[in-house]
Amino acid sequence: MNKKNYIPAILFAALCLFLSACNDKDTSDQVIQEETTAYTPGQTVTKSFVVDNDTVVKMIDVVVNYGTTEMPALFLVHQSTPKLAEGYELILFPLYKDHLELFMQVWSAEFNLNVNGTPEEKTVAYKHLLSYLVFNEVDPGLLVESVLGKGNELSSVLKMIAVSAKTASSSAASNSVSNDLLFRTYEEGISPEKALSDMKSSESVGDIVSVYKNVKELTNIWVDFVKKNKAVVDAPDNIMSFVNELDTIPSHYTGGTNFKSSDYKLSYDAGIWQAKITYHIEGTYGATHPTIAGSYIPKCNTLSTYVSCKGPSFIVAAKTYYSPAINVGSFEAPAAEMNGKVQVDYGDCCCYRYRAYLNFKINALTGYTKVTK
Repeated sequence: MNKKNYIPAILFAALCLFLSACNDKDTSDQVIQEETTAYTPGQTVTKSFVVDNDTVVKMIDVVVNYGTTEMPALFLVHQSTPKLAEGYELILFPLYKDHLELFMQVWSAEFNLNVNGTPEEKTVAYKHLLSYLVFNEVDPGLLVESVLGKGNELSSVLKMIAVSAKTASSSAASNSVSNDLLFRTYEEGISPEKALSDMKSSESVGDIVSVYKNVKELTNIWVDFVKKNKAVVDAPDNIMSFVNELDTIPSHYTGGTNFKSSDYKLSYDAGIWQAKITYHIEGTYGATHPTIAGSYIPKCNTLSTYVSCKGPSFIVAAKTYYSPAINVGSFEAPAAEMNGKVQVDYGDCCCYRYRAYLNFKINALTGYTKVTK
């Protein structure tokens, strides 16, 4: 190995060890390895979001190499947005080229890297960020916009991600929780500290409780509806219910109105390589109990009707977040309401995995609503 190749290899190995040490996750049984991809600079990927048969979001990204030929650091950055319908601005978070390059100044300062130095030093800086994004499964567009767009300190954002992943209800939900908190810092304009505090203190209050698989839940919960590139086989059992604490058996609540959302279709298209999913939300609202006053939601579920992956190490993974239930009625006649979020991870193994978000609300009096802001 010549000196030119030897130096970046040494630096990259060192940054991986450093990244492992500075991450609050338990990494004792994990090894960070450099991810590889079959993409080459200049290739494009089209991502879209379709509601029933109407394309409401369409974005095109292009592969850019921020490294050297011998040691590439490939990122997919935003090229154009052919379609973005009103109310769907928060479905996908593009990684803008100028924002990424400005963000790298902040990232390099945080980790004592030299993105303005030699080509090898610049490569190491970009691969340091790429390793962090891959290992922690963080949405790059959200991370950049939380810092640049909302003015949050990078150190506070990184702490929020580390703590939220460590305290998530399950390791499988850790990346979903981290990205959800990033989403909140952007959408609601709250600080990372406030987002963490809200996560830790969230619990059911009042007369309404959340029930999952006949177990009362006091905190928020994430439910898989696509796993290992396939619809979860027990999806019919993955039903969330929002009922009265005096009777937590959902089958005791009858009547009401059945609902089904639109079919939501996500597509990642890179020619012969694809990652696609179609899903919807369904359930019943306005159910009643024979001896307890009020209106309740005995059933809410997210179901996928189509999942397709074609490409090296491509994945589709999807979860639905359900908040603790609240009472939006009165003390005498409670009415259940909950906030939810569908989060879909789709794409290839590493730098080209996208995250898409859909906020929704279910009210026992009014039913299902897609939340745009």
